Amino acid sequence: MVIDVKEFFNNLKHKKIVFVGLGNICRGDDAVGYYIVEELQKRFYCDNIYFVNSGIIVENYINKIVKLNTEVIIFVDAIRDKGFVNDFCILTKDEIKNFTFSTHNISLSTIIEYLQTQQYVDYKTNPEFYVLGVKINSTYFVEKLSEKTKNTADKIVEIIYSSFK
Repeated sequence: MVIDVKEFFNNLKHKKIVFVGLGNICRGDDAVGYYIVEELQKRFYCDNIYFVNSGIIVENYINKIVKLNTEVIIFVDAIRDKGFVNDFCILTKDEIKNFTFSTHNISLSTIIEYLQTQQYVDYKTNPEFYVLGVKINSTYFVEKLSEKTKNTADKIVEIIYSSFK
């Protein structure tokens, strides 16, 4: 299912959201999720939007994410799937099984399943889960994004920011 990114974020304006940045900051484009969340955090000063940069060890941030008790959890991650056509997309929790993501240790499906269970146990709420997947070009051991991936990431940041203004 193709989700229009601008429309998607426009529909989230009034919801309590957490953006979770994933990726290895020493592996070039794999850090795109981390970069996007860092850039968003610089621009937003809202009571209903939160940011967590977990790097490659998202499991260490599960309790923090659950305690935020948000309505929407959006993982921002690199897509390493060679068959991926678009520069970026929004995937539902059911769609992520078809893609290869970043270098984190535990699959996103497992993380989502655990978060969903834990948030229901703690707060009796059932958040929506999405992945903002960004196509990457390289995962060489460098501490910066490729120009193409950085341009895509900056475009995403602008789309999200303008949707919430």
